[in-house]
Amino acid sequence: MGDFNSMFPNFLAQCLSLKSLLTPIAFVLITGGLMASTIAHQHHGSAPIQAVGKMIVLIMLIAFLPTWGNQIVSIVSDTVTNVLKVDPAKIHDQYQAALQFKKSSDGNASWWEKLFNFPSIMEALVSAVFLMLGWFASSLEWWAYILQTAILFIGYALSPIFIGMLAFPSLQQTGRTYLLNLLGIMIWPLGWGVAGLITQGMIDFMTDQSFLSSSSASGTALYSLQNLMGLAFLGIWIIFSTIAAPIIIQRAIATGNSVGS
Repeated sequence: MGDFNSMFPNFLAQCLSLKSLLTPIAFVLITGGLMASTIAHQHHGSAPIQAVGKMIVLIMLIAFLPTWGNQIVSIVSDTVTNVLKVDPAKIHDQYQAALQFKKSSDGNASWWEKLFNFPSIMEALVSAVFLMLGWFASSLEWWAYILQTAILFIGYALSPIFIGMLAFPSLQQTGRTYLLNLLGIMIWPLGWGVAGLITQGMIDFMTDQSFLSSSSASGTALYSLQNLMGLAFLGIWIIFSTIAAPIIIQRAIATGNSVGS
């Protein structure tokens, strides 16, 4: 699959043109807002200095928001992939690694497994399903990347207007909400990172060999039930979290609500 710029070669240029068109309007808003604020606080000796400092910050934000935003996206993506090591597309590899670790640490196989090898059949079935889930999650992530990039480019293009609103006390909340929503979109991968912690916990549950240590047919049946329960949960969870986790983390940043709510 190609990247966004190769698929939509003119999209970035059009967004930059829109940003250039809106930037003068932002300067007018900033100038007008700071003049009004200075007049309102003219009796305070530090008002002109604060106004100049605020103007510099807002102008820097207009100029460097795309650069800073892309750096945040890169840092978050690298952290989730390389530090948290979360990748829904690799759930099959995570399951196999956890399974081999649990088997090597347990070191015991039940007489039922030795005779019929039923747990291995169940584990092979789970692995096959995880391969399909991993492919599906990878496709969803790729489309989410395309959507994230498009939304951010449009967000950068429109940002001068909302940054200009920060100069007016009555419009500051609107500008802050816009920028917080933009920040939430930048950290979409962090939502997958949080969801991956639950995924890893369920994989640990599925690969637990405690039932097999009983060396009985009931232990094998319970182990199979354990895997089926985990597989049913993860099948729903991976699809849901791949779609919903970025939206949930974005709303948490924008509104301050907890992820659980």
